[in-house]
Amino acid sequence: MQSQFLIWRELEVGRLEAVMTDWSPPPIALTIVAPPGRLRPARVSAVIDFLAEHLAAAPWALAAAITGARPP
Repeated sequence: MQSQFLIWRELEVGRLEAVMTDWSPPPIALTIVAPPGRLRPARVSAVIDFLAEHLAAAPWALAAAITGARPP
């Protein structure tokens, strides 16, 4: 079993085939931890914004939504 973000291209072009599509492991969350009560440096805010934008529109998640496959 591989994470979909690692193999989504192979699934999309047919080099790999999804099995057990009616089952998926529980979802996991990405958590960013920062010290409380401090202003966040601009570079940290930039990384957080970048990750939020790019992971929300992740091609492997979009491909799953189009094909009906469930993400890992």
